[in-house]
Amino acid sequence: MGAALVKIGAALLEAAPAVITTQVVERVIPAVFDGIVSLLKKMSTPPNQPKDIPLAVAKQDPKEIREAVRKAIGMDCVGKYNFGVTGFTGTGKSSFINAVRGLKPTDDGAATVGIDETTLTLQSYPDPRYPHIVYWDTPGCGTTSVPVKEYFTTQKLFCFDCLLIIVGNRILESDLEIARAALDLNIPVFFVRSQSDKSLRDVMENEELELDEALEKMHDMKKTMRAYLDSQGFAVVRLFVISAKVVFELFGTEKLSGQYELFDERSLIESVITVSYAGRS
Repeated sequence: MGAALVKIGAALLEAAPAVITTQVVERVIPAVFDGIVSLLKKMSTPPNQPKDIPLAVAKQDPKEIREAVRKAIGMDCVGKYNFGVTGFTGTGKSSFINAVRGLKPTDDGAATVGIDETTLTLQSYPDPRYPHIVYWDTPGCGTTSVPVKEYFTTQKLFCFDCLLIIVGNRILESDLEIARAALDLNIPVFFVRSQSDKSLRDVMENEELELDEALEKMHDMKKTMRAYLDSQGFAVVRLFVISAKVVFELFGTEKLSGQYELFDERSLIESVITVSYAGRS
C-alpha cells in the first residue's frame, strides 16, 4: 500500500502541466514527502568529491581557488553542498531560503525578508537539519551595489553546486545573463517563478474568477514564460512555479494546511537535490 501511494503521489505531483489542488494531494503527501527525505538523507554526509571549478574561471590551481573562496566568504566547496539563490530584488529569495529550511521569518537564523534590498553581501544559511547543505542568499542583481556585468564573477556564483534564479511576473535580461553564464560553465541552473499564492489570489480578485478559472490562468502564465525562455535559447533549463508558503508546509510542518495550491514545489526540490548530488558523487 505504501509503495502504491508513493507511485500515485509522484504521478500527481510530477505532471508538469497540471496544477494539483491540496484537497487531492493531502491524501498522499506523507508518502510523497518520504521520497524527498530519502533524497535529502543522501546529503547528510559530506560530498564524495570537492566542487569542480570551471576551467574558464580557473586561472590557477582549483584547490587554490577553493581555498581563496573559503577565506574570502567562508564557503566550503569541499565538505558542503552550496546552493545559490539569486535574482532581482524583491522576488522572494530570502522567503524561499527560510521556507526550504523549515523556518519562519521570525525564527532564529532566518534570512531577513523585506521589499528593499536587505541582502548586500553573500549570506550563508546552513540547513539546521542537514548540516552539509548550505543555502546562499545573494545581493539583488542589477542594483547599484552589484552591477549586472560583474554579478556572476564577484558573487562567486561559479562555486555553487546549483543556481536557482528567482523571478517575478517577468523574466529580466539580468536573469538571462546569469543563466547564460551558468550554462557556459556547465553549472546546473533553474528558473523559479515564486509567489504563486499571491499571483493566484491577485488573478482571482482582479479578474473576478473562480478558483478553477484562476488556476487555468496561472497555467497559461507558465506556458507563456516557458515559451519566452525557449525563444531566448533556454529550452534545456527547467522552469518551476512555487509558493514559499507551500515549501514551508512541506519542510516546516510536513503537512499541507489546504490554504494554498500545490504547484511545482516538490519537483523543484527533487531536481535540485538530484543534480547536485550527482555532480559531487
